[in-house]
Amino acid sequence: DMSPEDIFNMFFGIDPRAQRAAERRRGGPRAQARAAPPPNQLQQLFQMIPLILLIVLSLWSGYPSQYGDPPFSLEKRGKYQIERSTKSRGVVPNIKYYVPDGFSAKYARDPYSLARVDQSVETEFEQNLRYSCLTQKEQQRHLVYQARHSRSRTQRDEAMERARNFKLSSCDQLEEVFGVRVA
Repeated sequence: DMSPEDIFNMFFGIDPRAQRAAERRRGGPRAQARAAPPPNQLQQLFQMIPLILLIVLSLWSGYPSQYGDPPFSLEKRGKYQIERSTKSRGVVPNIKYYVPDGFSAKYARDPYSLARVDQSVETEFEQNLRYSCLTQKEQQRHLVYQARHSRSRTQRDEAMERARNFKLSSCDQLEEVFGVRVA
């Protein structure tokens, strides 16, 4: 018959049988609880140090990779001035992106790192196209809504024609490059 306390003690290398024998010698767990002085704040702080250290180290170790500058931009801006395009195997070719000055020294010499950057470029490019496509479709729906609620028939027909002729360039590009059709 094991209690949760026994399992906890076993986890920290304390034999539950020896623990029970010691409790019996001291008058049982209740007598022991009454006799134990309350821990002071310094003891509590020392008990929390491993937990605090674990949290700080986990935050610190993830800092550079999660919060550092990305290695590329899909737009030419700021420090991203050097144009490149995707070339890695398994990635859509010729997606243009921009990198900072030290990119070649850090990534271009290692094919695995460069392939990961190319994959990230492809993923971000596809996400941007999907978002733009959805935005364009929403604009087209809005034009249709306005056309349906026009007062005169000629205004309605002209507005509906504008809605039908509205270019969904991002959707077309998404289908052409990735074979994805957004409904």
